[in-house]
Amino acid sequence: MTDLHYGESEAQDARSGAFQRAVLASEQPDLVIFSGDLVSGWVCRRGQADPPGGAACGPGWWAARWEQLTAAVREAAVPWAITLGNHDAEAELTRCEIIDLAVRSQGAFGLTRQGPASVAGASNFWLDVHPYSPPLGRAGAAGGDAADGPAARIWLLDSGDRYCPPLMYGWGCVEEDTLAWVNATAASMPTVPSLAFVHIPIPQFRDVWSDEPTVGSKEEDVACSVRDTGLFALARALGITAIYSGHDHSNDYSGVLHGVRLAYGRKSGYGGYGPPQGWQRGARVVQLRPGEDTSQSETWIRMEDGSKVYQAKRSDRSLRRTQPQHVAVRS
Repeated sequence: MTDLHYGESEAQDARSGAFQRAVLASEQPDLVIFSGDLVSGWVCRRGQADPPGGAACGPGWWAARWEQLTAAVREAAVPWAITLGNHDAEAELTRCEIIDLAVRSQGAFGLTRQGPASVAGASNFWLDVHPYSPPLGRAGAAGGDAADGPAARIWLLDSGDRYCPPLMYGWGCVEEDTLAWVNATAASMPTVPSLAFVHIPIPQFRDVWSDEPTVGSKEEDVACSVRDTGLFALARALGITAIYSGHDHSNDYSGVLHGVRLAYGRKSGYGGYGPPQGWQRGARVVQLRPGEDTSQSETWIRMEDGSKVYQAKRSDRSLRRTQPQHVAVRS
């Protein structure tokens, strides 16, 4: 689930909570990833007046949003983890403080960890997925080892907010010191099929739309960093063959570039702008199979009304914007 944007109004937050419960009931997933912009932090910047129809600003605002964000997964007792988006640290908590809140209060099924203090961002960690070891990813998240070793690895990486140093314009990025940490960490672990979640898309999301066959729709420009820090190249070197993002509420396409799947989620929450008229809110589902390259993992969109949508190929690759092309399956 991506771009839930809690905190703008009580009515929207209630609908976002209902969305989560509906998708969890329909899909019954083994793991939920919240891939950034969990809240609309701009509505409660320090010293700002309370938003109309929203919750009171000030100390405790983020903690209250946390309860809303996690209520559905806690009720469902499903393992879950978060990575941060560009709006999450605009309220009263820093990125590190948000992850501290997550670690303190996530309960038995929460898998989020604080990233290393020596690198940019806070939500930098991995989950090793072990077959037949429920809850999914728990052994790897806690540092234990399953007897047969991991079957897959999920990287959650912090793409920051605005600016990709040293540039002082544009959107954030997974910075080079984080990539060096990923490289060094992966060197000490067994190589397994791997995928990554970031919030802000990397520049190659533009290339896959322009140069490769894709499925899904593009209704806005790709709001990626203006600088390529090397995540795509490192992913190829390490066998991370799928990268999933959020951030752009009106894009939901997926394609494979040089052996790496680049795919958006589907705008999930009722806060923030979008999705485009005629689109339902939804969540991207990824099915991992032992030994399968993650660029080939089966994926679909689970819609708020319970339908299961396999995205169709674009009919005209020359168009920068397309109408949604979906095939819905009731299940």
